[in-house]
This record gives sequence, C-alpha cells and structure tokens, in this order.
Amino acid sequence: MSALIFRTLYVQSTTRKLAGRFGFEAGLNLITGADNSIGKSTLARLPLWTLGCDMAFDTDWKNFDVRALLKFELGGREHYVTRHRDEWRIRADDGLWTSYEVGSDEFEKKFASLVGFGAKLPRRKEPWIHEVPSPEHYFVAFYVDQMRGWVEPLNSFEIYKYENWKGTVLSFHVGYRSAEYFNLDAEIAKGKQAVLDDADLIDRYTKAVDVLNVDLH
Repeated sequence: MSALIFRTLYVQSTTRKLAGRFGFEAGLNLITGADNSIGKSTLARLPLWTLGCDMAFDTDWKNFDVRALLKFELGGREHYVTRHRDEWRIRADDGLWTSYEVGSDEFEKKFASLVGFGAKLPRRKEPWIHEVPSPEHYFVAFYVDQMRGWVEPLNSFEIYKYENWKGTVLSFHVGYRSAEYFNLDAEIAKGKQAVLDDADLIDRYTKAVDVLNVDLH
C-alpha cells in the first residue's frame, strides 16, 4: 500500500455561516486548543469521515450539516475527495468528478482500489461471497479514537458487519497475506458453494427419479 498523506481539509456548514481551512504539514501534526470543547477530536476525525468512514460525532456537530473537501497525496500523486452526508465524490486526473454513495459496494470497491486495500471478508449469511470491506477496515490499524481506541485494540470504529474480521484484516496490513491470496480465497469459496449447490441439485433429482420408479412399479 502507498503512503496516504493528508494535505488540506476544507470544511463548510450548510446550516450556518461557518467554514474552515486546515493544513497538514509534513511529519507530526499536533492539534491544540484552549479547552476541551474546542473540537480537537472532531478535527481529527474529519479527514477519515471525508474519506468515507462512519465516525462518532455529537448531535451539535451533526446539526451543522457539514460538507468537506480533502486534498491528499497517495503514492506521490495528488487527489481530491468531497463528502456531504452520504454523497462521496472523487476527482479524476482529467478534472471530472465521479459520485458514489457511502456504504455502497461501488464506493467500497473504489476506495479499496484507490488506496490499494486488498483484503476481502465473507458475508455473514452468505459466507461463500467474499467482498471488499468498508474504509474503516483500512484505517483501523492506524487510527486510535480518543473515546474508543484506548479501551481495546482495533476498536476505534463500530464494525459489526463481519464476523472474526480482525485477524483477517491484520494479515493483509502486516503483509502476511496479499491481495492475490484474498482473490483466490474468494474464488475457492464460490467454487465450494457451487459444488454444494450441484450436489444438492443432484440429490433432489435422484429423489425425484426414485419416486417415479416407485410409482411405475
């Protein structure tokens, strides 16, 4: 995976005449404030929210109905994304913008392709279908939330969609398993289910033939 570097975040409230521009310098960035109510945690969460993560904001902040634009570098290339509610837009090299709905399969595939996130996870009720997980699974290894992250490792986001996902996701992050491994594992899972489906179909046909034979005799 290429290094993802935040450069500039633009934030605007659609319900109030408020806006802000925040620059991120090379190296470590320290967010300071006169007191604990100035919004330091919100500012730390906003870049990840703009990139499509589901972040915990308080009710007052939600009432601002914020839209944001994030400029960042990835693998030495400059990128721009915007988010307003669940509409996520990314600018292509030709300057055109493409819109996605946060949480949709198309969005999650686009984000994973953008950052080079190759892990795939099986669905709960259809484990033979392995799919690209949400951006939270990409950031969970790097982001520690002030309220949740110190309580338990890999707990900075509320992730309930998949079972036993932590070890699988970490195996990609540490380089133990590659994107090719996950693609092959997904194909194997589909193949096994196809065999089971065929076996079930053969069994039903066999029983139907047995019934016909009994009736004929």
